[in-house]
Amino acid sequence: MSLHSSSATVLATAAYKDATCLVSVASGDYRIRITPAGTDTVLFDSGTVTLASEEMLLIAATQNVGPGDSPVSLVVAGKTGAVTVLDANTPAHIRVIHAVADAPAVDVIANNALTLFDGAPFLGVTDYASVASDTYLIDVAADADNSVVVIDDASVTLEVGKTYSAIAHNTIADIELDLVMDMPRRIATEAQVRIFHASPAAGTVDIYVTADGFITDATPAFSGVSFSAGMLAETGYVSLAAGDYHVTVTPTGSKDIALETGSLTLSANMIYTALAVDAIDGGGPVQLILADDF
Repeated sequence: MSLHSSSATVLATAAYKDATCLVSVASGDYRIRITPAGTDTVLFDSGTVTLASEEMLLIAATQNVGPGDSPVSLVVAGKTGAVTVLDANTPAHIRVIHAVADAPAVDVIANNALTLFDGAPFLGVTDYASVASDTYLIDVAADADNSVVVIDDASVTLEVGKTYSAIAHNTIADIELDLVMDMPRRIATEAQVRIFHASPAAGTVDIYVTADGFITDATPAFSGVSFSAGMLAETGYVSLAAGDYHVTVTPTGSKDIALETGSLTLSANMIYTALAVDAIDGGGPVQLILADDF
């Protein structure tokens, strides 16, 4: 690859894993662009960055694991710490998860003009859409009739390079829209599991993660997890060794099984997201929405 300054001068050419010698430049505003060596095809464009005087910087091109088409981002380490510089055209990513059991398929509309998602059904998980970072007013409307608006002008702010899930949950009468941040970076040595409690009918639950599904003598991995009508309760990303697991959900303090998954094979370098939700049209029994690498 070649590294260009704002004047389009090739500052350095390096192969994978190569490092340049220390290069001195005057302080000021620069635009860092990366191209395949010998070409003008821009793979990364920093936009304007300011380099201060008397600063020693280590700049590393690393794999971009977030939104956007650029294959790389820059990690810039200096005296006060390290920051990540993203490509200037990096968007945000957002998807919708429909977890409202008694609601029909819905459209998700931004700023009363842009249909982000069309006809998302209950239990559905949309693909991620790339959108410009900004604050949006979100409407959730019935797919069959957009005049039936169940969420009107919910304000969400999407930041550059961030990945989000917008989760519609609760019941149609008390519908909520949560915006949660996702972590798309996979870890080569472990599986990552994230579980949301999105079932109003289930009450407070214990969640077991076991190798064999037997919970008689097991301790819950998560205890006393309540359904929250505001921000949904969740486990966060839990790291597990690759292998076979059973997830079992019971009312808190009870061994009575409300939901069990059977054997799930979890692989390293994968992300697994699950949401416990009501049955179709509401109430029990509890079921799961499975997302990401499930």
